[in-house]
Amino acid sequence: MTTNKQIHQSFDTIGTVGKPHGLKGEFGVRTQVPYPEQLLDLDRIYLSGDFGMLQPYSIRSSRLDLQGNRQTFFVNLEMVADRNAASALLGKEIFIEAGRLDLEEEDPDDLSGYRILDMKGNPIGEVIETMENPAHPILRTRIEGIGVVLIPFVEAFVYEIDDDESTVTVVDIEGLLEL
Repeated sequence: MTTNKQIHQSFDTIGTVGKPHGLKGEFGVRTQVPYPEQLLDLDRIYLSGDFGMLQPYSIRSSRLDLQGNRQTFFVNLEMVADRNAASALLGKEIFIEAGRLDLEEEDPDDLSGYRILDMKGNPIGEVIETMENPAHPILRTRIEGIGVVLIPFVEAFVYEIDDDESTVTVVDIEGLLEL
């Protein structure tokens, strides 16, 4: 006999149904996904239902909206025609087939020993360690000819991470050194 626990093991939880948005059945998702943009590729989700069973829903439309410094995923499902129907789903857990999305957040701690490259691809240093910080991680680096430099792990300074080559490409390192 197959149990609900066995059924749920082949699914990943991505969040819960949030408040309705508008009058046509769209609702926000309180997501637990580190990269919400990948949710736009989904065509079906499953909602928790009666007796622990999952009910499939086809996605009619979806979008991401930047609210403050956070992206919110909105979805409109087939068979959810209006605000009342969306309200009835409030708080239900949302599932997808296991392995469908990358649910692991990149761990900046893995960057120790990575070579640092400038935008032209020239090596300029090495990552010593990744330091935790409430706002964002900070890369403690050794830059050739300069010494130890702290680089905020944000898009303004970190352009690309290549795990295959163990490199971190940085932007505007000169501007950072002037601070």
